[in-house]
Amino acid sequence: MRITLLIFCFLLLIGGGLWYARPVGLETLYPGMEPDIFDISISRSYEVRDYQPRNLRIATGEPGFDELLSEWKALRFRRPLTNLVLQAIPPLANGPSGPKPLEEGMVHTMDILGIVHADSGEWNAAGLFFWIDEWSYTGETLWGGAVNLPLKLSHGGEIGQMLGERLWDASMPADS
Repeated sequence: MRITLLIFCFLLLIGGGLWYARPVGLETLYPGMEPDIFDISISRSYEVRDYQPRNLRIATGEPGFDELLSEWKALRFRRPLTNLVLQAIPPLANGPSGPKPLEEGMVHTMDILGIVHADSGEWNAAGLFFWIDEWSYTGETLWGGAVNLPLKLSHGGEIGQMLGERLWDASMPADS
């Protein structure tokens, strides 16, 4: 009887882990989130000394918004099981694993915030972050705070670089 219960608990734990690590979209990471503004910060470096930041803000009805929203919704990420530990013990989370070598013209970082403005003037944001070839998002801790959690995406580096390059071309230098 005891062995059966142990096997059942073990299978339940494995099943829960597989369910948690399944591919999910941002609608699972941020339930009910339907952004009406994208606020994007992008940077790239041609050399260590040549850091170039740019910004892009696209609102509902503006050119490119619907396309970006479709891409945002189409992304399917896997959450590592370690995220459960990081949500329980936030000090263990420490961001991207850098430093990594940059190729010339490579998008270095990209922060995409999908922002929802309520009629009351309050707002809510969903953050998706890309750093050379790693993706992450801002998740909630068990204690109500926020923590940056890693995400896995098949061909994530290529997808992030292509999206970053397209958004780079549409963005403006940060100081303008």
